[in-house]
Parts: sequence; structure tokens; C-alpha cells
Amino acid sequence: MGALSYQITGTFNLVIAQRLCRRVCDQCQKYQTMDDPKWQDYLVFARDSLTSMIPEALTRELELREISPETWKQFFEEGKLTVGTGKLDDGSVCPKCTGNGYK
Repeated sequence: MGALSYQITGTFNLVIAQRLCRRVCDQCQKYQTMDDPKWQDYLVFARDSLTSMIPEALTRELELREISPETWKQFFEEGKLTVGTGKLDDGSVCPKCTGNGYK
């Protein structure tokens, strides 16, 4: 998108302040890999954008969003994302998020 790293941080804060950002449900979350070639450009762009941020700012943002070091490593090194499925392992609807996968 061509945005500078300091602009991304401010934009994320604005989105969070307006409550437009959803959080993945803890109860029905699953990992999804970005193996599909159509996602590879997005993954490369996201990695490049995040590594261009000031390290202290990136660390602060990860802490504010409660992104664990394990989750960060899985995304950054393995290309895995956490997604909400809305369903439990037995196929029933998740009672915590009422089936939408997010809270």
C-alpha cells in the first residue's frame, strides 16, 4: 500500500479506538497456513512492513494487542495465522462467540 511504518501504527490505534478490530475467539481458534500462492505477496508485504517498523514501536504494539512471542514466531517464520472458525472440534457452534469466530 506504500504507507510508512509510523503511519501504520497510528492507523491501527485509530481502528482499535473505534472498535472496528475484531479479536479471534480463544475457544474456537485454529491455525491456518498461507501456503496458497495468492497469499504469498500479502505475506511478504506484511513481513516487510513489520520489519521496517522501529523495533521498540513494534514491541509495544505486540504487547498492546496481546500477541504472544509464540504467535508472532508462527506468523513471521512459518506463515501461520490464527483464525476463528465459529465451530468446536465436535462440529457444534462455539458458545463463547455464538458461531462468528470473533469476539
